[in-house]
Amino acid sequence: MVFLSAFTATNAQWSELGGVNSLQANNYINSICKDALGNIYTAGNFTNANGKRYVAKFNGTTWGELGGGK
Repeated sequence: MVFLSAFTATNAQWSELGGVNSLQANNYINSICKDALGNIYTAGNFTNANGKRYVAKFNGTTWGELGGGK
């Protein structure tokens, strides 16, 4: 299982983005980027709960699958 964490400078603590096990990446994440709106994207050799490979997007609250997961 792969976890992504963010560091909050105000309280000097790390926390998992989206809560514990919210991304549920079961393999490597090869790329992480952020857009101008603050959304975070990950891509790699991992699948979602339905076994579909995908790029994931974190909108500040939750992770979601982009596209159709094909």
